[in-house]
Amino acid sequence: MKTLVLAIITSLLAGCSVSDSSKSQKFRISHDVYVENLSPNDSDQFSSFEKTPYSTCEQHLQKITCISETDQLGFDSKCSSKNVTPAMLESLNLVYLELPDFHKKVFCHLNRIQIHPKIYSIGYVSVIIGPDGDYSGGMMGLKIEMLEADNNNQSMSWKEQLNFGLTDLNDPKRQPTPQGPFVEEIVSSTRPKLFAVVVHEMNHLIDIFNDVNRSFDSCDPIEGQEFLARCQYTADSFPTLSWGDETQIFTDMPPEDYQFSYPAPIWVDKYPLLSRLCYYWCDGKVISPSLISQTYQQLYESPFLTGYSTSSEMEDFAESAMIWVLSQSDRPMNYVLTDGNKRVIYETDVHVQNKVVQAKLNWLKNFFNRNNLKYKF
Repeated sequence: MKTLVLAIITSLLAGCSVSDSSKSQKFRISHDVYVENLSPNDSDQFSSFEKTPYSTCEQHLQKITCISETDQLGFDSKCSSKNVTPAMLESLNLVYLELPDFHKKVFCHLNRIQIHPKIYSIGYVSVIIGPDGDYSGGMMGLKIEMLEADNNNQSMSWKEQLNFGLTDLNDPKRQPTPQGPFVEEIVSSTRPKLFAVVVHEMNHLIDIFNDVNRSFDSCDPIEGQEFLARCQYTADSFPTLSWGDETQIFTDMPPEDYQFSYPAPIWVDKYPLLSRLCYYWCDGKVISPSLISQTYQQLYESPFLTGYSTSSEMEDFAESAMIWVLSQSDRPMNYVLTDGNKRVIYETDVHVQNKVVQAKLNWLKNFFNRNNLKYKF
């Protein structure tokens, strides 16, 4: 049975019996990935961006970029281009010029870029479904600090330290503690932090456009679970490399109070510390800071290229593809973690030499060498 992401997500959101079609709906399918079913009014506004004619990517980025004052991730009908500055647009255009060729195509076919002063995340993407159940396009959101030319933002280190209870999710300054770990994404870019985020988010859209994590041979209802199905991944698909042969997916929009936890990954017993990495959703269940070095030693032993890769199949692809694609470009990235004494405790330049990650790197090589990859809906 050929099951595509469009069929899965459309069944999830379009025409759901529990929804009100006059209102927009939003559903998170990974940490920084949303699917949104827009109301007719919101859908018309979103589509208007796509219909704006442009002759260059730079002009397109100027047309689709706006500032959202909400603290929520996702489509904002009140997003306005009024206060978008030339410096913000310059940052976006500089990053566009540095992107690998295929990622440039994805970036230039976005329908909207929302710049957020107030969100907790540094970046996210949403795929948009209109009232008729068809895709309307894709959008990206970015935290405003990521566009600053002299960006000394320490959000990546702050985010990594959330796993160990060293930083606070509600800290508006997002400053890491001296204890570490500290994250540095070493890449030749005029805007290295923004560059890394954009590549990661474009990988999520590439994933969805090409059914990387939503290619199934079969799906069956789960007894006692009204909104869930158990699906068997297509043989040799990306998630089978690290996540097993099956997963569970939502088949309809659950009510807001629906309680559900995904089953533990198959690798939990082998890499128990990695399974406790929690990032934005720790809820007090953090790893002891005394285990920081041991945690990243397990990362060296695992098929994952960053700690964030362990969050889900989609984050695994986005992070792994970021490292692999850039390694094939003139802007290779070394993702480095150091402790409070500035000692390196992990780096991708070392890990990519390990046998445990070779199957994943070979899969990515074959995937990005395909001549039929989709860069838009």
